[in-house]
Amino acid sequence: MGEILYKSSISTRLLNGLKPWLAYIPGGLLHVNVAACSLFAAVSGSSAATTATVGKITLDELEKRGYSKSIAMGSLAGAGTLGFLIPPSLIMIIYGVLADVSIGKLFVAGLLPGLLLATLYSFYIMAAAKIDPSVEPEIKETFTWSQKLASLKDLLP
Repeated sequence: MGEILYKSSISTRLLNGLKPWLAYIPGGLLHVNVAACSLFAAVSGSSAATTATVGKITLDELEKRGYSKSIAMGSLAGAGTLGFLIPPSLIMIIYGVLADVSIGKLFVAGLLPGLLLATLYSFYIMAAAKIDPSVEPEIKETFTWSQKLASLKDLLP
């Protein structure tokens, strides 16, 4: 799936569409790793699949745009683990079956911690960007509302 998304240039369009909306937030497009991992973890339930897919989509693009490779990989490695917490987690399903525990209750119990952890990862990225401005591109672009609205066409697919 990651290879298809990468080859079809959807990743480039995704980052181009999000750039005007995230330009004012410290860390900018690095937050895409956290958001994409959170969403993909909710779909796949697998941390390994999440990390591989999102990594294939975002790492090259972030490096091309001037983001620090170490923080891009760190945000991916950290947020990639959200597949264990955010339902439908394969680990929770296996645990629920083996321990005879309600899988629905496990899913409910994992949702809030997973979202809280994703939020904390984003706060860490913001703090890291404030402390060390070299983790993101030096040139900060500003966008008008018309440019922001025009960028939404890249987000639709």
